[in-house]
Amino acid sequence: MSTSKISRETLNECVNAVLQNSAKKKRKFLETVELQVALKNYDPQKDKRFSGSVRLKYVARPRMKVCILGDQHHTDEAKLNNLPYRDVEALKKLNKNKKAIKVLAKSFDAFLASESLIKQIPRILGPGLNKAGKFPTVVTHGESLVAKVEELKATVKFQMKKVLCLSVAVGHVAMAPEELSNNIALSLNFLVSLLKKNWQNIRSVNIKSTMGPPQPKLQPEKEIRYDRQLRLWGDHGQNKLELANVCLLNATITGCEILKSLVLPGIGSFTIFDGDVVHLDDGSSNYFINATSHGEYKAKLACESLNELNPDVIGRYVAECPKRIFATNRAAFDGFSLVIGTALGEKFALELSDRLWHHGIPLIVCKTNGLVGMIRLVVKEHCIFQSHQEFPIPDLMLDYATPELHEYVESIDFSSLTHAELKHMPNLIWIIKALHCWRLEIGDPNAFPSSFPENCVIKSTFEKYLRKICPDNLLFDSIFVSARRAIGIYLHKYQMPYHVSQVLKDPSAQHVNHESGTFWILAHAVNQFVNNEGAGRLPMSGVLPDMESDTNRFVTLQKIFAKQADKDATIVHGYVEKTVEALAMSHRQSRFRSISLKNTKHFCKNASSIRVIHGQSAEMNVMRNELQASGRHFSWYVLLRAVDRFHAENDRYPGSGTTQQQFDWDKGELGKIVDSILESYDLPKLIKSTSVDEICRYGGVELHCTASVIAGMAAHEAVKLLTGQYVPLVNTFVYDGIGNDGRAFEL
Repeated sequence: MSTSKISRETLNECVNAVLQNSAKKKRKFLETVELQVALKNYDPQKDKRFSGSVRLKYVARPRMKVCILGDQHHTDEAKLNNLPYRDVEALKKLNKNKKAIKVLAKSFDAFLASESLIKQIPRILGPGLNKAGKFPTVVTHGESLVAKVEELKATVKFQMKKVLCLSVAVGHVAMAPEELSNNIALSLNFLVSLLKKNWQNIRSVNIKSTMGPPQPKLQPEKEIRYDRQLRLWGDHGQNKLELANVCLLNATITGCEILKSLVLPGIGSFTIFDGDVVHLDDGSSNYFINATSHGEYKAKLACESLNELNPDVIGRYVAECPKRIFATNRAAFDGFSLVIGTALGEKFALELSDRLWHHGIPLIVCKTNGLVGMIRLVVKEHCIFQSHQEFPIPDLMLDYATPELHEYVESIDFSSLTHAELKHMPNLIWIIKALHCWRLEIGDPNAFPSSFPENCVIKSTFEKYLRKICPDNLLFDSIFVSARRAIGIYLHKYQMPYHVSQVLKDPSAQHVNHESGTFWILAHAVNQFVNNEGAGRLPMSGVLPDMESDTNRFVTLQKIFAKQADKDATIVHGYVEKTVEALAMSHRQSRFRSISLKNTKHFCKNASSIRVIHGQSAEMNVMRNELQASGRHFSWYVLLRAVDRFHAENDRYPGSGTTQQQFDWDKGELGKIVDSILESYDLPKLIKSTSVDEICRYGGVELHCTASVIAGMAAHEAVKLLTGQYVPLVNTFVYDGIGNDGRAFEL
């Protein structure tokens, strides 16, 4: 048993640390192990206080003193079992003396009271026991006192008081680590069930012995906060996200919304560059800027608002125009993991993208105007560690199956299995058994099917065998239909995915140097494995597909595949270390020594989904078929670029004038710019005049509804680029709010 937010490995590590610390310095008493929980988002003055008790699997407090407050029946039973007790007469002699009752309460850890006596306790003793938090637990004549005492010793109580910290005894240092772990997991899960927001109310969790230091490693806060996203990109992706340093050029609505969607999942840091100050109309359009702060820098206000969203993210701002900064210092943005630009202007965007392109820094350019917007990704090379295929089919590499797998299948006596055991037999075992039957029939112990007809023969052979061991027609049909389908999917010669073979053939994977990144070092090592130990195959992932199975057999299969996967990853890591050592010696540096076995295993596990994308620069290289396929979305793209040129020439947006005459002039001027753009790329003039009218009608206004859509999509692409997971856009996406749709295309 383990908690849903704290891994069993982490829990066991902390428990072992507590026991080791206790063993180093033995005490003269048995140390108790305590579970300490700090809460958050909880107001003891306003929120309802909770209370609850749970019985643990193992006795947590064996030396706990329990006193029986009993009637004649229970006092007799207490005498018989040598349990401390007080009868009614003894309680009455206390005469509600506060000191005497206090001494009684201090003498014992808990009290049990007979059902007939429980209601008289307040009248006989007053509120003393209740104030001490030791009001008796009721016990009936039908219950065993010894069993009830043992139950109390194994029960922990959580009660919310005035402070946001809870501490309960969950065991002692003489317990086995597994017993302690079970008690802690059960206690923590029970506490979480009492909280109104469950894990969202947990700030931190520690465990410690009476005299030992707390173990702070048991901190689920990160897992709690980032629960949903960790299911998408895991710890590996989250770690990359937390190391990212993102730059935003111009604190527009779109830019702030993008950063919001990156700050919440926990990027490492961000910097906003914007030299503009707040005007009276900014607060009504940008939720991140307060209009009352008239005259203050937008970058400062946006940074302050975004910093409030996630205390783990470091936010900075530079109150200068990014265009001027770049003009004086071309390397100003070279130190960022990702640059996001909004309202850049066409000339500045092209100059910036050219610089970042040659330095391998990804750039996301976003524009919004009225009800339309666009996203442009500019990245020279993007390496994808895990592409997350929509419908992945794990390649079990059965033609490279280990002898251990074949031996395990051969060890199963199918003829002696029960109906239920046959029904829950994993399909993978049936596949291997079918292969064995076919090999026996053709007399070749190493044969493997290489064509569809051979697969059909295997299915036919397996059908004959299955009928012998499975006389029940209904059971036969259910097993055979499922196994036949599985044979068709998994029983085939291994073939390396095309996109992976292209990565391994890439010159960057064939020949690494001191400038090679972690991805290419790992790809180089995998390529060496493929050419040597792998004999043409990738390292085994160790992942099994979902299948109907009993737990024991599925776990056994998992262990067999995991063992082979670990063996392959270890070999690959050996190549990694050799490569790193060679690079370090030849270039007198140790840049790649940080590639751990854990990273190598992660790469090998996902080796079948690695990809490399070689992008396009920001210049528009238009294919005529793209124009015809994209239609009105491409028209909006050209119009948005035309708007940028109009703004560069006139220092205002088309349609932002105050008179009809100005509006008509803007339309004509914008139409000329559109024609010149199309002519420069030798494209037909297919953009309608109504589209020009519409873009002028927007007047360059940035609507929050459109900005939030564009920003959400841009943030998704940013996460893909930063984590190296999922496949990003080809490079351009245009959103049409009028038709409420969008289209991605490559330019």
